[in-house]
Amino acid sequence: MTKFWSEPFFHFFPDADRDFYYTLSDDGRLAAKYEDWQKDKMRISTERLHIRPFQQSDLHSLYQLLSDADVMQYLEPPFSEKRTAVFLDEAALCDNPLIYAVDDNNGNFVGYVIYHAYDEMAYEIGWVLGKEHWGKGYADELTQALIADAKDRTKSLVIECSPEQSATKKIALRNGFAYEGNVDGCEVYRRKI
Repeated sequence: MTKFWSEPFFHFFPDADRDFYYTLSDDGRLAAKYEDWQKDKMRISTERLHIRPFQQSDLHSLYQLLSDADVMQYLEPPFSEKRTAVFLDEAALCDNPLIYAVDDNNGNFVGYVIYHAYDEMAYEIGWVLGKEHWGKGYADELTQALIADAKDRTKSLVIECSPEQSATKKIALRNGFAYEGNVDGCEVYRRKI
């Protein structure tokens, strides 16, 4: 049986979606193996949705999402393609991603979730979904999946939103989050796990 280290010793192809891993075979020989670096990263599935690491090939779908004025209403001004590419690199294709792609059961890009350390005691969660997917219960489904996953990672979860985001506030309250206060213009909801 070959054993793989969970993290590569070094990144051999900096512009590729693959890393160079050292392996140790049963007879103790050191060997090298190329593996898709994303295989060991977070993946969560629900009945209808799949959370996965972003890939460079998601750029166009992410741009379609983030350039939509309705989707971005409470977030930021709509993104340009260049701004989307920078965001993808800095928030998703980094060593410690802040966001993860969400696909439906047919492999269609639905949007993304926010899932990362917030402070010493909490992870932040959230979601940004294409407007064609609003009203399907996806945000509740994703929230519940992230709550379940977070039990092994942290002691509490946080959702931040604009005070005008009534749908997000309802989802937070429905899933056991309580209003904690206002930080930098965002309402903060927290749930202990």
